[in-house]
Amino acid sequence: MANAVLEGVTRSEVERELCRRSLPDFLARVRIQEPPSPGILGSGGTIPYESWPHLQELAALLEGGRLVAVLKARQVGVTWTVAAYLAWLCLYRPGSDWLLLSRTEIDAADFLGRVGTILGLLPPHLSVPVAKSSGLSLVLSNGSRLTAMASTEDAGRGHTFSGVAQDEADFHPYLAQNYSAIKPTVDAGGQLIMVSTANKRRPDSLFKALIRGVPDNGWRKLFVPWAARPGRDRVCYEVTRAATPPSAGMSPELYMEQEYPSNEMEAL
Repeated sequence: MANAVLEGVTRSEVERELCRRSLPDFLARVRIQEPPSPGILGSGGTIPYESWPHLQELAALLEGGRLVAVLKARQVGVTWTVAAYLAWLCLYRPGSDWLLLSRTEIDAADFLGRVGTILGLLPPHLSVPVAKSSGLSLVLSNGSRLTAMASTEDAGRGHTFSGVAQDEADFHPYLAQNYSAIKPTVDAGGQLIMVSTANKRRPDSLFKALIRGVPDNGWRKLFVPWAARPGRDRVCYEVTRAATPPSAGMSPELYMEQEYPSNEMEAL
């Protein structure tokens, strides 16, 4: 019976259906683009996405949570994972309409560019053609659309999206105003994802309030420490700290708590 069901079905069709049904199966086929590291010959370029344990936890949270806040250290793979999740939704949930908000227009273009990179590196049988693309907009032939914007005062107002993803949300100059503008998306059942390192210059920010309010506020959260990335150890941490000069209003110790926190309390 099983052979009869599979008769006439190609391997590519089976693989596509697996990816449609399962985010982890899709992630296993994702490739990303990493910049080369100075002094390391052969580093960077196109590499397979690595599903580290904390990224597996994040993927499950993204699939199961409507309101998701991620407090993280730098360079732990979170932004690429969110980009892959958005690519997955737009490919296999036709008509998806997502807003990507970043601190600046350059950052917004980079965020959207990661989604575009993932889509472009997929084999044809797992993807769909791009109908229209610009630096801040990407439309697929199945009707899905991603729009990237800087966090201006009115960003997101006047349109109800399938979801909104905010990268480095704690550094957005108009985070509270944006939250009010995109609330109709949330009220209509859309998904809202906020990802950020902590901004130590804004101790009472909306992002931190949302993190502190979990679970009573209906949000779900994940904290990712600096040591979550494989290959990092205390020696790496101390080398980074020693090379950090004091900046205006921030000591090297405070900088490390912001960029490379060990626990949630330290980050907040």
